[in-house]
Amino acid sequence: MTTAYPRTTDRSLVADPGFSLLELLVATSLVAVVALPAMARLDAGLGRVRGEAGARQVAAWLAWSRAQALSSGRSAGVRFDRTASTIRMERVLDRNGNGLRTEDLDTGMDHRVGTPVRLDELVPGARFAVATALPGIDDAPSLPAGANPVRFGSSDVASFSARGTSTPGTIYVCGSDQEQYAVRVLGATGRIRVLQFDRVRGVWQAR
Repeated sequence: MTTAYPRTTDRSLVADPGFSLLELLVATSLVAVVALPAMARLDAGLGRVRGEAGARQVAAWLAWSRAQALSSGRSAGVRFDRTASTIRMERVLDRNGNGLRTEDLDTGMDHRVGTPVRLDELVPGARFAVATALPGIDDAPSLPAGANPVRFGSSDVASFSARGTSTPGTIYVCGSDQEQYAVRVLGATGRIRVLQFDRVRGVWQAR
């Protein structure tokens, strides 16, 4: 007589049923909840990086002009040409020995070097702006949000002389998160400084 045994199934041959639709939805929701704050922090971090990189790009343009003035014996500078809501930078050189003058630039007497560029063409996400109300730097007055971000008195040119002096002023730059930076030019020495506004303490600090 033959004894019948119950058949057993090799579990390795049985397909894994996987996750149910409900389990997948729950898992996806949990991933989104965890990822969104991290993405927000990453975006804020990128905004700060872009803001500082934009400020340093402006400082580099100014430093080039200062070096050009010292080496050539003639004034050199950066013109911030504003049309509507756009500001473009261009390098400029004095050609007639009387310093950089707006009328000479407009007539072509003074020389324009290269093509004017927007800041966001050099550093995507960076822009010239006063994004929020700001206290003054050194002896400069405080500024309301939306104020003109290029502050060289009534001029739109940051000019450096062959003696090392410059037009004193400040250019305000921010990134996509409105983190505020400033590029400060000191008149007597031509020194160029990059500063960041500490929103918690309400003060400017050197970078």
